Amino acid sequence: MKPRFSLSLIAIAMSLLLISPAVVNAKDSLKTIMKTWKPQNALAKELINGATPYDQAVAKGILELYLAGQTELSGRISPDSAEGKDLRARFDQFGSDIRGAMGNLGTRDSFKAAYAKVTANCGSCHDKYAN
Repeated sequence: MKPRFSLSLIAIAMSLLLISPAVVNAKDSLKTIMKTWKPQNALAKELINGATPYDQAVAKGILELYLAGQTELSGRISPDSAEGKDLRARFDQFGSDIRGAMGNLGTRDSFKAAYAKVTANCGSCHDKYAN
């Protein structure tokens, strides 16, 4: 199973690199980047539920890819409107949660708790912005 993780991480990393600054529409950028997070979410669930042997490096890679996307998204969201300010604040909090989780990856249980905190607010944003 380890080769699958390596290929998965490489594929996601490459997809993040292909996201160009030429993308003008922030909402399109949001969707593009968040789609790259789906495989990472599935991999995290496998690590958490024990379907895959826990690997701290893989857990860290998942969070690093989320953080790279979050950084890109926060930079693309204009805070000029109420919606923009709200969305940017939500992504900034997401980044803060990710950085906080980075120090809690030593065991499956610690990753489970850290990942739960990182993803705790995802649904509220998706519900509000119909993403």
